[in-house]
This record gives sequence, structure tokens and C-alpha cells, in this order.
Amino acid sequence: MNDVHGQVIQGSGGSFGAGFLVHGVGKEENKKIVLGIIQDFSAGRIEAALGAFENSATWRVSGNPSRIARLKSKKEIAETIRILLSLFPKGLKLEVDGAIEVGDFVAVEGRSRGEMATGKVWEKRYHYRFEIQDGKVHAVKEFPDTCI
Repeated sequence: MNDVHGQVIQGSGGSFGAGFLVHGVGKEENKKIVLGIIQDFSAGRIEAALGAFENSATWRVSGNPSRIARLKSKKEIAETIRILLSLFPKGLKLEVDGAIEVGDFVAVEGRSRGEMATGKVWEKRYHYRFEIQDGKVHAVKEFPDTCI
């Protein structure tokens, strides 16, 4: 993989910040899968991103008890992502500040920015933990930064 630390790769409808931090022992293949998913989501290529998920994949968003989301299948994940991205007619820009792979797990620190159809600017920071099994996403845990 080329060294693209700090570069932003533009995609249609978004961009992808490819600043990687690598620690620990890993195959690096899992990290490539996850970074590809983020790049595809940022560029609006939802189907391409979802192709990396197994049908029984789960996605959990942590927060206070009334705001915890638990998506229990690839279908639920797809529906939720489509609804979320539809709120941003100019696209939702996703950037990766760091990614670490250890075994079947990939941790990603990143941020998003986009202008909603209402004109409100959405800027959030996140930590994601992806679990990869047999080359497909098995589970995602999302931890939004609630302090900003």
C-alpha cells in the first residue's frame, strides 16, 4: 500500500482522509476492507460498502440508553445508512484520523462533516470498532463523541 498519510482522496459526493496509524500485529487485509467501506460510504457508493458486510452483520451505536441503536442485519444497516445519507444532498464527508488492526478487529478514529438539506452543518467525531470474519464485516460498534 502506498503511503498516503495525511492525504485526502476525493470521491464523488465525499472524501476520505487516509491517515493511518499502525500498531500491533495484524494481517492489514482487514484494515483495507474497513478503509474501503469508509471510502465507499463517503463517496455515496452504498452498495459497494455493503458488499463487505455479511448478511447477519450487526451495528451498534452507543450513547445514553434512549439513544442506543442496535441494527441486527445487513438489511437494517442498509436501510439506516440510506436514510442517513439522504439527509445530506451534497454528500457526507468522512475522514479517517487513524486506523489500527489487531487480529480480526480494526479500530478507526474519524470524523464526518456535511451540510444537511435544512442548511445545518453536521460535524461529528467517532470511534468505530469493526470485527471482520472471513473477509466480511461481522459487527460494528460505533462510539460517537458526545462532547462536541
